[in-house]
Amino acid sequence: MAANNTTETVIVESTKDLMRQMTIDKISVTDICEHAGISRRNFYRYFVDKYKVIDTIYRRDPVVNFDLPADWTVWDYFPELCKGLAKDRRFYLYAFLYKGKHSFRSYCIEQVHSVVTRDFKDILEGEQLFHFYISHISNMCFDYFVLWLSQERPIPPEDFARWVAEKVSLLAARQAELAAEPPKCLDD
Repeated sequence: MAANNTTETVIVESTKDLMRQMTIDKISVTDICEHAGISRRNFYRYFVDKYKVIDTIYRRDPVVNFDLPADWTVWDYFPELCKGLAKDRRFYLYAFLYKGKHSFRSYCIEQVHSVVTRDFKDILEGEQLFHFYISHISNMCFDYFVLWLSQERPIPPEDFARWVAEKVSLLAARQAELAAEPPKCLDD
């Protein structure tokens, strides 16, 4: 059984290594096999396709698979998330850049859903509005991540987390100000 586990691990680690150079849609099973030093036949003993490999990577990822303390909010977790992303910056950059089927963004949104639900359940009515909000805020954060991770010398994760929290707070305050003013179209 150990040999099976080792081959699976080699496939997973080879895929992760390739994802530090490009998005998963640019990587073929042949690329993974060549990088891992295995045959395609051996690859298919463990995975039906490259997307099952990345599903395995995502499920094993300690940065997004977390058990938060009951009293933590998304913003308590955010600095920890940034620290984890900084440890394997190239992998996460290319993981976030890919937006197709089996995207890391979608997986992360699923993972934070319970925390965001806990944080916002009392102010968002209806499942559709709730999913829209989660998707909007999450994608905004992922775009911040891409900008941050793609810098040649990104600022430290703690500073980045603080910066994002400040910007989100400023945006929310501005939105509240604008929403408090009656729409000019109603003045007519």
